[in-house]
Parts: sequence; structure tokens; C-alpha cells
Amino acid sequence: MRIAPECRRQGVGLRLCQTLVDWAYDNGLEAVLTNTPSNNPPARSLYRKVGFTEVGTSVVGPAELMWFDLPLRGAVRTAVAAGLS
Repeated sequence: MRIAPECRRQGVGLRLCQTLVDWAYDNGLEAVLTNTPSNNPPARSLYRKVGFTEVGTSVVGPAELMWFDLPLRGAVRTAVAAGLS
């Protein structure tokens, strides 16, 4: 996902990410896995805020990617449970 520069710092990424997580939970997925370049602190912060944990790194060409995982089964996925209310 990419947020247009003029829409950043307005909660758009948080709402999109939470909508994706809620959809995944509602549709029976067991987890959500995502990545971002290691030189993207705003994205890393967003994923952690939603509840993702860093699970590793990989190198693709010149880019180092950080991988994040969010298990969904066995947990209530709501904005309140994720600390987003």
C-alpha cells in the first residue's frame, strides 16, 4: 500500500491497514504477513501500531525488506483490542 504524500499523517494508512486486518479476520485467514523496506520508519511504525511483530528480514536486489506478521486466530480483532480506539 502506498499513501499519497498529501494524505499522509491523517490516519489513512491506519484505517486502510485496520480494514485489511478486519477483512482477513472476518474471512477466516489465520494471519496477515507484510513487508516494507527497512529504510521506511513510518511504515514500520504503522505495522507495529496495528499489532504486527517483526519476524525477519530479506534482501531483494539492493533493498533490505523487513517482514511483519499478525496472527489472527485465537484473538479478537477489533480496534479496541488492537489499541486503536
